[in-house]
Amino acid sequence: MGIYLFMIGAYDLKFRGEYNRHAQAWMDSGQCQVIGSLAMLSTEVSVLLLTYLTLEKYICIVYPFKYLTPGRRRTVTILLSIWVFGFIIAFLPLVCKGLFRNFYGTNGVCFPLHSEQPETLWAHVYSIVIFLGLNLVAFLIIVLSYASMFYNIQRTGTQTTKYSNHIKKEVTIAKRFFSIVITDSLCWIPIFVLKILSLLQVEIPGTICSWVVIFILPINSALNPILYTLTTRPFKETILQLNPPQMCATLLQTVVSPVLFSVFIWDFCAIQERRPVKPPRVLTKWQHWTILTALSDITSAPARNCIRALKTVQKEHMAPQLYTALHRRTCSSVSAPRITTHYTIHPRDKDPRWEGIEMERFADEADVVIVGGGPAGLSAAIRLKQLAIEHQKELRVCLVEKASQIGAHTLSGACLEPTALSELFPDWKERGAPLNTPVTEDVFSILTEKHRIPVPIMPGLPMKNHGNYIVRLGNFVRWLGEQAEELGVEMYPGYAAAEVLFHEDGSVKGIATNDVGISKDGSPKDVFERGMELHAKVTLFGEGCHGHLAKQLYKQFNLRENCEPQTYAIGLKELWVIDEKKWRPGRVEHSVGWPLDRNTYGGSFLYHLNEGEPLVALGFVVGLDYTNPYLSPFREFQRWKHHPFVAPTLEGGHRIAYGARALNEGGLQSVPKLTFPGGLLIGCSPGFMNVPKIKGTHTAMKSGMLAAEAIFPKVTEDTDSETKGLHVPEYAEALKNSWVWKELHSVRNIRPSFHNYFGLYGGMIYTGIFYWIFKGKEPWTLKHCGLDAHQLKPAKDCTPIEYPKPDGKISFDLLSSVALSGTNHEGDQPPHLTLKDDSIPVSRNLGIFDGPEQRFCPAGVYEYVPLETGDGMRLQINAQNCVHCKTCDIKDPSQNINWVVPEGGGGPAYNGM
Repeated sequence: MGIYLFMIGAYDLKFRGEYNRHAQAWMDSGQCQVIGSLAMLSTEVSVLLLTYLTLEKYICIVYPFKYLTPGRRRTVTILLSIWVFGFIIAFLPLVCKGLFRNFYGTNGVCFPLHSEQPETLWAHVYSIVIFLGLNLVAFLIIVLSYASMFYNIQRTGTQTTKYSNHIKKEVTIAKRFFSIVITDSLCWIPIFVLKILSLLQVEIPGTICSWVVIFILPINSALNPILYTLTTRPFKETILQLNPPQMCATLLQTVVSPVLFSVFIWDFCAIQERRPVKPPRVLTKWQHWTILTALSDITSAPARNCIRALKTVQKEHMAPQLYTALHRRTCSSVSAPRITTHYTIHPRDKDPRWEGIEMERFADEADVVIVGGGPAGLSAAIRLKQLAIEHQKELRVCLVEKASQIGAHTLSGACLEPTALSELFPDWKERGAPLNTPVTEDVFSILTEKHRIPVPIMPGLPMKNHGNYIVRLGNFVRWLGEQAEELGVEMYPGYAAAEVLFHEDGSVKGIATNDVGISKDGSPKDVFERGMELHAKVTLFGEGCHGHLAKQLYKQFNLRENCEPQTYAIGLKELWVIDEKKWRPGRVEHSVGWPLDRNTYGGSFLYHLNEGEPLVALGFVVGLDYTNPYLSPFREFQRWKHHPFVAPTLEGGHRIAYGARALNEGGLQSVPKLTFPGGLLIGCSPGFMNVPKIKGTHTAMKSGMLAAEAIFPKVTEDTDSETKGLHVPEYAEALKNSWVWKELHSVRNIRPSFHNYFGLYGGMIYTGIFYWIFKGKEPWTLKHCGLDAHQLKPAKDCTPIEYPKPDGKISFDLLSSVALSGTNHEGDQPPHLTLKDDSIPVSRNLGIFDGPEQRFCPAGVYEYVPLETGDGMRLQINAQNCVHCKTCDIKDPSQNINWVVPEGGGGPAYNGM
């Protein structure tokens, strides 16, 4: 605003006395357009900032226990969003000259409050939306918020009238509020009146418009910073010099009776010093509020700590029954029975039941061993054999897969981008690849509880699916397996890789498959058989998302030293046969919003397949960085199916399959080091999913192909190596120079942009602005929020979610769903869901988070049941239900669960999921 006023003054001096001669040239000039946009920027940013500050103070005062002063990260995000939005408002008329023409040049002060010349319809509507839409709404929010704050203070004051210091403070605050509202009114009411008169085509002298813009408009910019901050500076400086207990004492002595003051200080100090709090007592609502009113204007870290402490005391005082119940449940002295019997937790060399058991393993040699028969592993195997044929080399490639059949553990949406497939098999159509459904319709929506808001998919946005194919990924993977076998790849389905083997120099030697014939209590059966070893020059690990062996390698070689923690989502999917009249082959539907709140990342898909029958694939994805331990991804999925936009498609149909799988969402920031002596990470094991595209198959396939091309020269030639296991850093370089890296780099900021105050809507705005305009070339990289396991809040700080009962027609219960996954495990084997400490589920997860594993597991593996003695609870693990999604290993807030492979061949038996 200062630049605007300075420039107006400078040009006023330049044209003084002969303005009429230069008026038209001035209004058409670029200088007028630029300073007009600066004035608009200043005005709108000021409006938005005042509104934000008002809402912050309103929530802090009226709802003190539900809100704390925002952290630095959230504040920066909000301020950045306000400035970005202000820039869009101000400079959009300059960018879209064809629609707005001379938007800022319709009067001499270059501000579109009143037009002295004809303007386009777009310009006319745009100015109305800004001044009588955005600004008027903001003004009403500020006035009503301060009125509500004043009312709350006045109401509380009537209950404490005997404390004169409190009344003085109330009057002081009321004066500040009144000053702010008056200045806002003096500034904005003339603007609203002038705009309304302009709309009514009332003739307004140009001097009036000039006076309003030059002298009244800058009031907010000049006075409100003083009213909001400087008037309270001495008070803040005094408070900041005190430690937390002194600060609270100083504040509370002015607003709370001596009895209440002593009660609060005792409880606060107890929390600060970690000694037992006195038995709960009930504080009245106004007493809590008066304490927080005194603290609400303090932004220091000590004040925030004081509020947090008071919040803890309040939680315990307001809900003593709940607090006592949790205390009893957590501190039960009854020991739970042993849960984990797996040899990874209880070594067999110390178990007398294993004395005399033959533990030697058969070993075999190969040039390359690949762990995992998914798109990445199969693409690597195929490419290796293609290169061997091209160069007339002998090459033994062995692939092990824990599923009983290739593709039986594969689950995805899936809408396949055929880029990598065309590179691997240019003649894939002639070879009969099962890509039968090209995308013909592409729909994206925001859902509310009852309605659907369609959102156009603009050209260039990553969600566009033109040229892609809807596939059943399990069938596609099975086809890739057939192509690999034809080329001579040795396939070993039903063999689970359980252990990484190492040379003496520390390099990877190969893998060992799982032992079989172990009973549930950990003892050997008569049919016990040791697993086999597969040794190789190079081992490729393509286990999929959150691989069991990859976790070991991360620690062994410190592969995550220079990257952020991976972040994940859980994807749930069903296949339905629907009424043929509702079937639209090739239609792709995606949605966000309901039933999730704006701060929970997730969305849904509904694909119409052309597979000879009216088949649809539908699914729901929930980001595992959610915070409410009461959230159940499975039940959110079932609730979503009842939306008025979704349910009509399913009515009259029947469900034929169900499954679930975790997926990587960390993107470029979370990609670990990919190479180490003797091995490489490929596919979803390191995580190459393009989150906004909701696709990772094409990038996984390409990573496997690049790995094959990098290792082929080294395994077929006698090259010098510092380690017995070959180190192939060329793979990482090839990947960084490929379209995979370019694609991931361009979308790197989209997923973390949803970690903001506005959640879903802030992320969508960021995507719409920065990706669409800059195509991912912005000079910054946003960060994730850390491990998903650390995001859960304690149950006492969250609201339980009431889910409707399934109707058995559109929504279903968990166990009947798991039955459709074909899941099966040998019952008499140690549970492969191992616990590092059997006591933690009850003592911590149940006591603090109300047992979230019984809700985030999409297969009913975990449940808390009463102890046989009736005194307390215990965790029961139904390992036979496990669909191998890995969610428990990821989301467990104590990181106590370690998923390991069961006996080979166990798990789901997906038929083309």
